[in-house]
Amino acid sequence: MNLSVGFLAGVLAIPLITKGVARNGSYGFRFETSFQSDEAWYAINAYGGKWILFWSLVILGGGVVFLLAYFIDSIQISNGLRIAGVFAPCLLLISGIQASIWGDNRFPKHEAEEGESLKP
Repeated sequence: MNLSVGFLAGVLAIPLITKGVARNGSYGFRFETSFQSDEAWYAINAYGGKWILFWSLVILGGGVVFLLAYFIDSIQISNGLRIAGVFAPCLLLISGIQASIWGDNRFPKHEAEEGESLKP
């Protein structure tokens, strides 16, 4: 499972990194900050896509280790590591958090916009 999740996430990250995904409502890092402008959209998605690729490689690496352990009896994996392997795809969620924080720091809201949102 980790091999397929890691591979699929890595493939889906490539269009984000290459800035090949225009603003839309279904694919990419869709935060309020990323919809401010095309510049913000492409920058945040490229940054987040790089992190998706990083975490997908980590997941792929873990999947390879588990696959080798299955076929090679001399490789022993503890129960704790097996449990961690089950939850390894959750590492991809970290890329969303990283992209959100980076985007908020790189593209802060304008004070006028923040004030307008508070008006009744």
